[in-house]
Amino acid sequence: MKKLLSLILMLSTLLSVFTATAADDEVTVTLDGSPIEFDARAFIENNVVLVPMRAIFEALGADVAWYDETLWGAQMASASKMTDKIDTTVNFEIGKNEMNKQICKLHGDAAEILSEETISLEVPAVIVDDYTFVPLRAVSEAFGAEVSWDAAARTVIIKTHTSTEQDMSGVSFTEKLARYMPTDKNYMVSPVSIKMALAMAANGALGDTKSEILDALGIENLDEYNDYVQNFIARLNGFKKENEEIETENAKTEEENSGTAWRRTNQRRMPEVEIANSIWYNTEYYEKELGVKAPDAAFAPDFEKLIAEKYDGVSQKVNYGNAVNSVNDWVSEKTRGKIRSIIDDPAFLAALVNAVYMKAQWAEQFSKSETQKDVFTDRNGKEHEIDFMNNTCHMAYYSDDDITMARLPYYGGLSMTVVLGDNTRFEEKRGGMTEQLVHISMPKFKIENEFILNDILNNMGIKNAFDSNAGDFDAMLVNEPEGINTRERRNNIHGRVRVRRLIKNNIKKTPRTVK
Repeated sequence: MKKLLSLILMLSTLLSVFTATAADDEVTVTLDGSPIEFDARAFIENNVVLVPMRAIFEALGADVAWYDETLWGAQMASASKMTDKIDTTVNFEIGKNEMNKQICKLHGDAAEILSEETISLEVPAVIVDDYTFVPLRAVSEAFGAEVSWDAAARTVIIKTHTSTEQDMSGVSFTEKLARYMPTDKNYMVSPVSIKMALAMAANGALGDTKSEILDALGIENLDEYNDYVQNFIARLNGFKKENEEIETENAKTEEENSGTAWRRTNQRRMPEVEIANSIWYNTEYYEKELGVKAPDAAFAPDFEKLIAEKYDGVSQKVNYGNAVNSVNDWVSEKTRGKIRSIIDDPAFLAALVNAVYMKAQWAEQFSKSETQKDVFTDRNGKEHEIDFMNNTCHMAYYSDDDITMARLPYYGGLSMTVVLGDNTRFEEKRGGMTEQLVHISMPKFKIENEFILNDILNNMGIKNAFDSNAGDFDAMLVNEPEGINTRERRNNIHGRVRVRRLIKNNIKKTPRTVK
């Protein structure tokens, strides 16, 4: 019997930045290394490159359709691309600053909607000299391509995943994920969090479902990875123990000074890092969703034991009345109230949840007096005047024509590596980092957002886990109801991988020594 589950992940730590430049000269567009010949000249409007609609969609392998106002009450354009029974369709209304994207999976003559979204456009589709022009970056990324801008050559470079999949062998999960993440927004995502939650799912999977997850994660031996997670969590718990000792010593010193508010404020704290895992089984799912009772259905004892021992994970049973509050309260507790809600629907059979919390002090503190206003250019070319933290100190650094990296250490041994440029080459290049005297100017920022990663993970090769007729998680659950075709009756329910996170990067004063 096959099983579907909801996977819920959270938190992030990877920053990507892209800067576009506007000009009025001719623009060249290349696709997988070859120039695209347009029958009408591309142009730039408000820092956005617009190109003839039919030419770009056909170059991307999509079919194009045009609907005039007599049919729709508005002038509309549509393009559709089929890959492995997955149909991606985008629709424009001429002159409107948005684009609708729908992804469907085809089952014979039936179409099952996997996702729908409305994408905001900086510049709408327009008609010029009887040609329909569309924003190049938006339409290319809608079909899963990567887009970059070579300012010196005035060239837009488009890479399809067909061209990058050929050299994926030996590429880390972090690099794979970076290649498929959105390129039209600034974001932060934690590969270790996503990998850990999916590895928990792999421990409950069988056959091709398990193989696909492990291949995408780059895990050759799951038992060895489980041991790695166990040791990694133990290391982080060591930080917690050291901080508890600092707090105990502070309280003792305060008591010895007759309650005087004297504390060792010059005492540096180790990073506060907690990676928390949990698994949740909904006891009412079968009855509510399928109309059958399964009083003895539960997580398999071996699966529960492995999650407890290797992932330090708790196992809980919930029902439709308390599932949402129970999961959200657990997440809020583990993230110190920073993320208060991650689900709003109790309709899941099983949920695997990974929460990450981190608070750390820089080893080399930024001085508040050095904070200055500067211009930050986001990935869509928009400029924003915000606070930048500044510091000059020795750190690991690397730079070439494609990428610039600097490693900022935290007190206690952890570090943040900031990457500008081609972040898909991070793993390849970081071995060349050397200790140098570097002036770093970093924006003060706060990012709060969420992703549903189904499409991204599907593109990375995890397909069966999100297919109601193919997902095999027989090693995760026991005592499911017999005598019904469970797969067919829940064919509208799919695994979901959701990531929510709140990241803050604040200016910290240099600590004072209190005597």
